Amino acid sequence: MKILYTGFKGKYNASYQLVEAISPNNKILLTNSFKGIKRDLENSPLESYELILMFGINKNLKDRIVIEVNSSYDGISLSTNVNYKKLELLINKKGVNADINFKPTKYLCNYAYHNILLKNKNAIFIHIPGFTKIKDFDKFVDIFKEI
Repeated sequence: MKILYTGFKGKYNASYQLVEAISPNNKILLTNSFKGIKRDLENSPLESYELILMFGINKNLKDRIVIEVNSSYDGISLSTNVNYKKLELLINKKGVNADINFKPTKYLCNYAYHNILLKNKNAIFIHIPGFTKIKDFDKFVDIFKEI
């Protein structure tokens, strides 16, 4: 399966570290700005991937993740085609608590997710905790390497 991984730039960003650990090749590291995200994605062949796993930080999380189902931007709402219930079960079986969120977030994560969903609905956005709130980072890496 051809998978693309995305995270946000910054060597101290847990999404950056996760993407680097999972896949040194099939990745896009996104700039932390609206213009940067648009520029980072505009020439990428997003349509060619069977699955796009996107990661971003939610500093309020602690040793759990949130699977985002929808995005909303400029009055347009989009939903993933990825089987998020199956993903939730897989993650929970691996010992990490996963929740599903149907209400689109606001700001950069939603913007990046929305722009990718416009081109490929086989994308899913996963919020992870920051480094200080992850007990076993390697467990997170192992979970997403197996998908």
